[in-house]
Amino acid sequence: TRAPQSIVGIPVERRVAALYMIHATQWGESQSSIPDGTTIGHYRVVYADGSDGLIPIVYGEDVRDWWTSGVEKPVTRGKMVWTWYTARTKPDDVCLCLYLCIWHNPHPQKTVTAVDYVSTMTTAAPFCVAMTAREATPR
Repeated sequence: TRAPQSIVGIPVERRVAALYMIHATQWGESQSSIPDGTTIGHYRVVYADGSDGLIPIVYGEDVRDWWTSGVEKPVTRGKMVWTWYTARTKPDDVCLCLYLCIWHNPHPQKTVTAVDYVSTMTTAAPFCVAMTAREATPR
């Protein structure tokens, strides 16, 4: 089955100082060799006043393929934060991994109503496992 191009309207409904996303991509290395620097998607932060902001998902900067042998270059902006060997991956000395993205809100005084998740539909298929927010402190 084909993954959707976007998931729209993930509710937030609060003022946030930062968003934390745990994510990765599949088919980045093994199937198509996506070049570093390729934008494979973005998060769109929607504010209550109608404005928005984009958080790009860039291959090689934020994420790499979630199947890794450990010889790939590290990401330059995100951080690998989870690895796991399975019965399927261990014989090939390959593990699964996920990456952390931390976005510091340039407008913490504004209420974030929602986040949209959008793929650019390259051969890489980005996915988000978890997202949480650190609330902005009251003024």
